[in-house]
Amino acid sequence: MSNDLLLDMDGKCIEFGHIVAVRYVWNSYVGVARMKGLCSESQSICRAFSSPHSYSDTATYQILGHIDSSHKDYNEDVLNWYNSDEGECPVPIRIYDNMN
Repeated sequence: MSNDLLLDMDGKCIEFGHIVAVRYVWNSYVGVARMKGLCSESQSICRAFSSPHSYSDTATYQILGHIDSSHKDYNEDVLNWYNSDEGECPVPIRIYDNMN
């Protein structure tokens, strides 16, 4: 990320290690925020990036959780879901709503 803050749809600052859903015009993905962009850290090719996606201020982001258990946004259920290939995210992914 640049020196500028990147905020999610709720105004929360996206930090490295956040599990983030992102919507680009017609496509939505879930990845982990890393210095090189949003990256897949699981084998879930159905919802995660297969390669790093750069950050873009034209995208809509939603923080779902964090991979560090000591972080305030950590959610074990979200991490387990992200690392699996099954089921729906245990928290609503609102960026998927109202897609035309």
